Amino acid sequence: MNFLQRLWTRMTTTVTAAGPRILVVEDDIEVLNLIKDLLETEGYRVETAADGFQGIAKYKKGVYDLVILDHRMPRIGGNEVLETIRSSPGGAAQAVVMLSAENMLGPIGKSYELGIRDWIPKPFTAKTLLTRVRAQLHADKKL
Repeated sequence: MNFLQRLWTRMTTTVTAAGPRILVVEDDIEVLNLIKDLLETEGYRVETAADGFQGIAKYKKGVYDLVILDHRMPRIGGNEVLETIRSSPGGAAQAVVMLSAENMLGPIGKSYELGIRDWIPKPFTAKTLLTRVRAQLHADKKL
């Protein structure tokens, strides 16, 4: 079944089982909606935030199995959001994956120092995103 068939099936059927809950923080609305659609098609419960401040606010109000952060966002970037998550109650153990078009060792290294579990380079394929999300959730036995 291809992506469009899965999406149509997802949109036209009622899902009874609640999948893992994922927060996606991404300032590019097209990318944000693409990620949301891909993950929801696979049965995940997805909340979104269009910038770092919204991401922090949503994180503080919810409990997530995984957080996906864009590295570069205006006003407050992914590393700053990650620092806030890490300093929140229970945030030290939060599974976080970073997305970015950055491919330099410096930004990647800093994000790993702050505790990301994985880095997904942009552009990415649906298969790469879903494989990496499943791997992180499986590591925590959320799948």
